[in-house]
Amino acid sequence: MSESYKNHAGILNKIDLGGGCADFTNLGTNNPKLFNKCGRQKTIKVVNWDKNGNPVATRWFHLEDGRERPVAFPGFQMAISEVREFEDKGDDDGSALISLTKQTHSGYVVWDIENRSPDRWNAISYSAFYGTRKFMDVTYALAPTERINFWGAFEDENPLMYLNWSRLDPY
Repeated sequence: MSESYKNHAGILNKIDLGGGCADFTNLGTNNPKLFNKCGRQKTIKVVNWDKNGNPVATRWFHLEDGRERPVAFPGFQMAISEVREFEDKGDDDGSALISLTKQTHSGYVVWDIENRSPDRWNAISYSAFYGTRKFMDVTYALAPTERINFWGAFEDENPLMYLNWSRLDPY
């Protein structure tokens, strides 16, 4: 059911539609955070209202399991209203702020991916191929300026990476 927390800014609500696996942390401060404890990456919908119950913002956030990130608190009330599988949600295309770097070491190809945004998380989805055969989709939510080793394969398998989508998360 619904659980409410009061702090100096207003009321935070957790509406348990996602099985209780996403939650707000750092309550009672000017820096509330969203935490994913779902066991895998998720797309989380957060809604905000003013004191009169009028909608202020509806935002989608992408978050890896076990990670926590700050969320802005516009309005008076904030709630987690939906938790979905990791998917293409949001309005801001983040592809211009993604760098994909391919390196070859002793016959092994490795891709690094970097979020060049200094202040926004960037959710990405790539398809990995061996030649013309699709091997898998690779997804991740990168923190601001984060760089990771994304995927690797042997060079003789002709590995390729193609961007499916990229979304900059809101503040």
